[in-house]
Amino acid sequence: MKFAFPICLFSLFLAPATGFSQVKPSPTKLPDAVVASLESHSDLVYARYGDREMALDLYRPKTEGPPRPAIVCIHGGGWFKGERSSMTNLAMAFASRGYVAVTISYRLSGEAKFPAAIQDAKAAVRWLRGEAKTFGVDPEKIGVTGLSAGGHLAALLATSAGVAELEGEGGHADQSSAVQACLAMGAQSDLESERIARLSGKTDDPFYRTFLGDSQTAIPATYALASPRHHLDKADPPLLFMTGELDDSSTHAVETRADLEKSGIPTGLVLIPGAPHSFLGQQRAFNECIEAADDFFTTHLKGPALSAFSESFGDDFDPKRFSTVLPNKNTAVRDGVMRTQGSSGGKYPPMVYLPVDGDDLEISFRYRHNGPGGWLWFFVDGDDGFGSVDHLLRVKFLREGVQLQVDGHSLDPDHPQRQKAGRDADPLSGAYRLNEILPMEKLDLSGNAWREVKLVFRGEEATVSLDGSVWTSKLSRPGFAGAKRKLLWMQNGGGDAIEIDDIVVKRIDP
Repeated sequence: MKFAFPICLFSLFLAPATGFSQVKPSPTKLPDAVVASLESHSDLVYARYGDREMALDLYRPKTEGPPRPAIVCIHGGGWFKGERSSMTNLAMAFASRGYVAVTISYRLSGEAKFPAAIQDAKAAVRWLRGEAKTFGVDPEKIGVTGLSAGGHLAALLATSAGVAELEGEGGHADQSSAVQACLAMGAQSDLESERIARLSGKTDDPFYRTFLGDSQTAIPATYALASPRHHLDKADPPLLFMTGELDDSSTHAVETRADLEKSGIPTGLVLIPGAPHSFLGQQRAFNECIEAADDFFTTHLKGPALSAFSESFGDDFDPKRFSTVLPNKNTAVRDGVMRTQGSSGGKYPPMVYLPVDGDDLEISFRYRHNGPGGWLWFFVDGDDGFGSVDHLLRVKFLREGVQLQVDGHSLDPDHPQRQKAGRDADPLSGAYRLNEILPMEKLDLSGNAWREVKLVFRGEEATVSLDGSVWTSKLSRPGFAGAKRKLLWMQNGGGDAIEIDDIVVKRIDP
């Protein structure tokens, strides 16, 4: 079964139509000021297979701030050669645009046959999500990109979330390997197509045999498993194709894009003028690639910051507004509402994130249960006052009442309200989360009628109401004056689902 979760990988795979050329480090150059603005972490081990360690290099801005979207960059070389250092400039260029970017090594076909390479890529995504707090990554916003062989691995990573045969070992098994956006450059997307043999003039291409283990005739199921197009469905993240204008290799991007469009997945093609297959080695083409890639990832990873927003989940519903990929295995939009149900299979129940931006905001939505039991927990996240983003207010709608929890932040490790004495400080801000749990206010919410929820933030004051005058609570805390950055719905409705509708965010004039 597939599931969606928010990441992106880049790779370099040099291949004319009938063969592969050696991967060389990119001769492109970044301004010294850009390089000086970044911090780097080299040789981080992201997976282990016995004594074999897989490593990556990580780049991020030196400046502090809220958790950042991440992009994983995968090197190319026909799956049988290449080094992650060839992607360093690309990763650093992304980091200079506000991302956390990593370049990864993976097991080449001379060491281990398919699916080793894609299993390594997935392990890298899981590691990045598992280490999100350490490196200031937003685990809901991870992208993948790559060129040629790396583009193939990126596209396969994006389209095969939850395919058990491709997950492999390597650690962080509690994390998802799904990504939220993919840029596939010069990438093969259909290895099982007969067109490969027709265009190359070969019925047993040595590069595919080396990578996959045998000819297509001998192992057709493996060629299908290795083909991104084979795994396409409506839960896949946005997938953009990019190629050099002079590239004469067959990538099957036209057919794959048509399949994506039929499923309603955002897709498209960016053509780099006058560029060859390995266009990342040319400064002009490299610059054009970065501009187009940043536009794509800004839309699908950073997302719009919303201070005025309305969503009724009608025919004009735009899933790109949400940080969480919709639909996914727990959540879908149909019949004019967002339905979320079941279990995520992880530590927390299913969640849906929406980015917002503003200090004084009015936030409202409706919800209802479709069965007995369960609860809905609504979070408002914002600036913690020390350079990071964390929970400000949590509202738990139980069947027997409403409970509020206020999260503050302090640099004092001995603060009496410190949440969980063993919980580390935020790695970015150095602040400790404080947790104030208010007594539950008894209400009969056992019925399954629609409930109207409204939160109004004005300065240090927050007013929370349910069904208008039925229940209202007013709180005043210094942290409420911080900028609001994210809304989160966490549901525990079981198989009967909880429905959410009519989300409205309005800016309040001071």
